[in-house]
Amino acid sequence: IEGKGGGFQLAKPAEHITVLDVVNAIDGDKRIFECREIRQRLAVFEEHPPEWACEGICGVRSVMDMAQQRMEEALGQHTILDLARKMYRKAPDTFVVEVQEWINARKG
Repeated sequence: IEGKGGGFQLAKPAEHITVLDVVNAIDGDKRIFECREIRQRLAVFEEHPPEWACEGICGVRSVMDMAQQRMEEALGQHTILDLARKMYRKAPDTFVVEVQEWINARKG
């Protein structure tokens, strides 16, 4: 609950919320690359690029689209519960109590 603008509350169990879900909820459908189609403005072609230079998908865009897909696949493989479990595994046993005390102090 605590956080900027009142914070956030999970709408479903943590094991059903992926890191990709969180990224999309916060950033929306944001791409890591936005193609500007620079092939059409290459100085060497002046103002008239040949058809061959612009046909098909741009090589850079192709690579960046693949990177976007792989990033989304990776983020979709991890849940909020997974992240919490990893943190709790390395935290000292007293951490669970500290977290509960912290939460309780903010409820009042």
